[in-house]
Amino acid sequence: MRRAALTVLLVIFALGCGGTRVSSVWETNGLQVDGVLDEWEGKLTAVRGTSVALGSMNDAQNLYIAIRIDDSRSIGQAVLRGLEVWMDPVGGEQTHYGVKYPLGAEGRAGRLLNRGREAGNMESALSAVLASQSEIEIMGPGKGDIRRRALSGTDGMTVSSSIKKRVFGWEIRVPLGTSDNGGLSIDAEPGSEVGVRIKT
Repeated sequence: MRRAALTVLLVIFALGCGGTRVSSVWETNGLQVDGVLDEWEGKLTAVRGTSVALGSMNDAQNLYIAIRIDDSRSIGQAVLRGLEVWMDPVGGEQTHYGVKYPLGAEGRAGRLLNRGREAGNMESALSAVLASQSEIEIMGPGKGDIRRRALSGTDGMTVSSSIKKRVFGWEIRVPLGTSDNGGLSIDAEPGSEVGVRIKT
């Protein structure tokens, strides 16, 4: 049976202020979660007063969220400090479950960034930081609950990002329903709202 499109409330903090309500678009063809936002053309909503645009789609099993950032300062902040996306299945602003990716410029990623700076090509350097990261952090539901796992896990949740032509693209696929294997999932019903809080 077809699951109705969700109404997703995207609330921006750190990258901007206020909230933007976005109705999730029903998707039947399956999305390739690769950080390249070609499939989101015409489906992203600009957040007024920021350089951020967001979109949401869902099918019967998954919720997809895309974020686009198109100014250099905010892109650098997201990549160097890391980007956290928190989800509240009851439509509020609570930090119930979250995922952090990229993790920031730490260790080898920091060294790659320094080389790019020296070469005078920051976009290439930031792309190298993204390419060097093979893990994400899953946070919640309890305070201080943080665990790392590979980008390509077995729990159905996938996240990816890219930088192309001075545009940062970020995508996530989150299973709908409850998870019994410690993964991130959203227990949301058709017509409900999911709160999304973005932090850097």
